[in-house]
Amino acid sequence: MSDVGLTQSVLQGMLDRQEANLRQCIDSVRGDIGNLKQTLKILCQDVSGLKKRTDALERTTDTVCQTVSDHSTSISDMNKTLISIQESVDDRIEKLEEISRRDNLRFFGVSETDTYDACTTAMVVLTETFSTTFPEHLFPLHDVLLSPGVRLSDSPTARLSGVLYY
Repeated sequence: MSDVGLTQSVLQGMLDRQEANLRQCIDSVRGDIGNLKQTLKILCQDVSGLKKRTDALERTTDTVCQTVSDHSTSISDMNKTLISIQESVDDRIEKLEEISRRDNLRFFGVSETDTYDACTTAMVVLTETFSTTFPEHLFPLHDVLLSPGVRLSDSPTARLSGVLYY
C-alpha cells in the first residue's frame, strides 16, 4: 500500500500544482476580462460620441442644403431680373442710337474743339453753306453739336454734328 500511498501523494501534488496553475490562469483571464470590459466601456463612450457628432453633422448638412437651396432660388430670381433689365437697357440703347442718328450730318474738315466760339463759327459756316447749297430751304439752325471725344488731327476726319432746328 505504500506504493498506492506514494502514488496518491504524487498525484495529489500534481493536482495541487494543476489547481494552482488553473487558479492563476483563471485570475489572469479574470484580469483580461476586466481589461476587456474597461476597453468596451471606453469604446461604447467613443461610439456614443461619434453618434452625437454624426447627428450634429447631419443637422448642419441639412441647414447648409436648405441655405444653398434658398440662395439658388434667389440667385435664379436675380438672374431673371438681370436678364430682363439687360433686355430693357439693350432696347433703350437701340432706341437712343436710332434717335441720335436721325438729324445728324457728317462734315469733313471742321475742327474739333470744345469752345463756344468754334461752335458759333461752325454754325455760321454751316448756315451759309446750307443757304447757298439749298437756297429754296432756309434752315433755321439753333445749335450745332459737335461730337465730343474725337481726337484732333491735321487730316480731315468726319465730324458728326447734330443740327437742332425748330
